[in-house]
Amino acid sequence: MAGAVSACVDWTWEIPAAFGPAVICAGLLTASAPSSRLARDGYWLGIGAVAAAWVAMVAGGLVVLSEVELSQSRHAAAGNHIQDGIDRARAARTVEPWSAYPYTQLALLEEERGDLGQAIAYLKGAEERDSEDWRLPLIEARLQLKRGDEAAAGIAMDRARSLSPLSPLFRASVTDQG
Repeated sequence: MAGAVSACVDWTWEIPAAFGPAVICAGLLTASAPSSRLARDGYWLGIGAVAAAWVAMVAGGLVVLSEVELSQSRHAAAGNHIQDGIDRARAARTVEPWSAYPYTQLALLEEERGDLGQAIAYLKGAEERDSEDWRLPLIEARLQLKRGDEAAAGIAMDRARSLSPLSPLFRASVTDQG
């Protein structure tokens, strides 16, 4: 009950390592119920709760590890250590291959290094993982313009505009056109 109240009031429920013990305690308390049927069912419920808590903690740990690598990648890039930043972003991609963030970071670092083709390839990987993020086609439009492909930049900009039509960034360009 304390865990449920805490989850309603505080954001710690988002951190599996903080909320996991409450789930484990609830499972163990359920497993020690006095009725034999409830005790048997509660035992398996407790085992399931412990397993679910461990899975949540491991998943949360992977997310944190990936964020640490991405933060170190951004820090390396800010210090003009592009290759170290790329290595850190690749490590984040290894830890969290389903996330668009490591791919986006790799794209930005490749842009900084001057390899626009590789930057666009990484950006496509990010877009495969998060097709609803309007910022990705916006970055692609910038990369395509740098590469000199105005048609591809226009297509990317249209895709960004379709994903976020109410953005002030796009409203200004619409009113300029007429």
